[in-house]
Amino acid sequence: MVVSAAILEESALILEESALILEESALILEESTLLESVFVSELALLLQAAKATPIANTKKNFFICDCFYVN
Repeated sequence: MVVSAAILEESALILEESALILEESALILEESTLLESVFVSELALLLQAAKATPIANTKKNFFICDCFYVN
């Protein structure tokens, strides 16, 4: 009877600890989801900004000349 009571008490402690771990896991999942949504929105803004304004205007016409100096 004493052994059964000790096992029951240990099981109750394990169940309580498992509930705490589950609650912490839910909080971590919620935080990760929030961070992911912030990251995705910031990434979308960066991509939109990159597409909106070109960094530099380049001319597509150019010429090549060979210049050799012979002494």
